[in-house]
Amino acid sequence: MKKSILFIISLIVNILLNTQSIQAQVVVKIKPHTPAAIVARPVMHGRGLVWIEPEWVWNPRLKEYKWKEGRWIKPKRQAVWIPGRWVDMPEGYKWSPGYWGRRK
Repeated sequence: MKKSILFIISLIVNILLNTQSIQAQVVVKIKPHTPAAIVARPVMHGRGLVWIEPEWVWNPRLKEYKWKEGRWIKPKRQAVWIPGRWVDMPEGYKWSPGYWGRRK
């Protein structure tokens, strides 16, 4: 029973990690244009929050990048937000999403 539970947990984690890897490998020929109407940063409604800049998110159903508005979130402990960026690839461009990095 214990082995079955561990196997199922391992399988779920593996599926989640592979799904993120697939999305991270999407390459487009032309980078999407940043929306013309950029929303101003709203007032922070809490202490200790970090502003996450707007960024692109791949929508696998529509097969295109969608603009996700910026937001305030609680930071991970001992971490700093590294913003996403477009990476030049031989076949086009790939969006490298933002992530939490270690505070130095």
